[in-house]
Amino acid sequence: MYTEKKIARALIQKVFGGTGILPVRVHGLKTCVTIILEKVLISCSYRWILILSCVDMFFLETFTLEVKTTAGTDILDLTAAVAAQVEQIGVAEGLLTLFISGSTAALTTIEFETGVVNDLRAAIDRLFPQDIPYEHDRRWGDGNGYSHVRAAFLKPSLSIPIAGGRLRLGAWQQIVLLDFDNRPRQRSILGQVIGSRPSNG
Repeated sequence: MYTEKKIARALIQKVFGGTGILPVRVHGLKTCVTIILEKVLISCSYRWILILSCVDMFFLETFTLEVKTTAGTDILDLTAAVAAQVEQIGVAEGLLTLFISGSTAALTTIEFETGVVNDLRAAIDRLFPQDIPYEHDRRWGDGNGYSHVRAAFLKPSLSIPIAGGRLRLGAWQQIVLLDFDNRPRQRSILGQVIGSRPSNG
């Protein structure tokens, strides 16, 4: 006699090729959700549909932004480029994480208008002057000790919630890259979105 439990086990073996291990494809990444049939007793087949639907709904997707900078303290608005990536991915609800590789650059948010940007640049110069001695410069002679200290204080990553398919930034809040290095750089900003798709696909 075929019980719901036996049917469920047979379904996993036939469709997913395992006994209790459900492979899940997450946009190029593979993970495994372990389903212990003895612990999760499925009495109705519709529950399997619910489980599989929930698993399929969540995803992780990665993108990269490339930005060229100068030898000054660049403060660049990334908001439009990031928002375009999120829209293209098609997430309904979730979380965006941005990370910039390198120890002389940082990410933050600010109202991106000339006055505030100049105020921020001036404040950074007062807090972490370029023209004072740095141990890093004495050891390596590259003259960018100040840029490492600035980046360490401002941090390399941001997390921004996504709701209704949009970044939940304030009306006057923009995502900015700050590059402190003393030479032009090609910067890579890694973005990862984890969330759910819209219910209509």
